Amino acid sequence: MAQQITHTNEPIERTQRSRLWKFLMKVLNPLVKFMLRSPLHVILSGSYMLITVTGRKSGRHYTTPVQYKLEDDTVYIITFGGYTWWKNLRGGAPVDLLIRGKNYHGQAATSTDSETIKEVAKHTYPKMTDAQFKKMMTNTVAITIALESHS
Repeated sequence: MAQQITHTNEPIERTQRSRLWKFLMKVLNPLVKFMLRSPLHVILSGSYMLITVTGRKSGRHYTTPVQYKLEDDTVYIITFGGYTWWKNLRGGAPVDLLIRGKNYHGQAATSTDSETIKEVAKHTYPKMTDAQFKKMMTNTVAITIALESHS
């Protein structure tokens, strides 16, 4: 009797989800950027802001919407390591932010250290359970931004 071999489609499904997510971000990010720059920002700006970073090699400015948490003069962000925008912040970098319709300038720092990620995630997602924290730790980057001034 032949042995039955079961194949899993998990890598294929993950790739398809990843492609779908990238497609959705290409479509949704311009809309979110538009809204955050408009008087309609109040709909999203309680949890989303725009961050502008300068490319380390190109010198170009890149603006992307991100979820954030603002506490005093510090902004906390958790992002997926597979994105590329945050890599321009490695080693510390100046950033421009649009938060709730106001412009800010700050100094960003990144970390892939699990304890730092957990600490930043506690600020960003205070209701997250330990199990959710553990699941989130894979390929995640913590970003903290010290605000310098606002205009």
